Amino acid sequence: MEKFAGYGFNRSHSAAYGLLTYQTAYLKYHYPVEFFAGLLTCGKDKTDEVVKFIAEARAQGISVLRPDVNESGADFTVVPEEKLVEEAPRPGKKKAAPAKKRAAPRNERVVGKAIRFGLAAVKGVGEGAVETITEARKTGGPSCQSPTSATAWIRAR
Repeated sequence: MEKFAGYGFNRSHSAAYGLLTYQTAYLKYHYPVEFFAGLLTCGKDKTDEVVKFIAEARAQGISVLRPDVNESGADFTVVPEEKLVEEAPRPGKKKAAPAKKRAAPRNERVVGKAIRFGLAAVKGVGEGAVETITEARKTGGPSCQSPTSATAWIRAR
């Protein structure tokens, strides 16, 4: 029994980790946008991880769109092509430096899908505020073209 315990435990765990690694690599390669949306959602409470994962997603050609009160949910979500709108850079902002290309075989730009930033990952926005925003959208609240109209509508409730 002791002889088996010396290697059996390690073997079973290494087999389980090997399977998990294979599944993770498969999802990252074949479903990169969905993979990064899930990864970002899992790490949404840790700003350093979110920054690191967004940089890696952009390096792989995946667009990460900023939060939008009209479209974002609590979590990071995949936005299909018909909802994907090219966002214009803000006036006065410098254009970001292009991301480094990775050596993996899939470094072309992912077209047709993007990741929409989750509202719960925004610093200072609590789950209650996110629920209020999503409830307002469901009940036919105003299409918020400016942050002030959204804030006024939420305060009135």
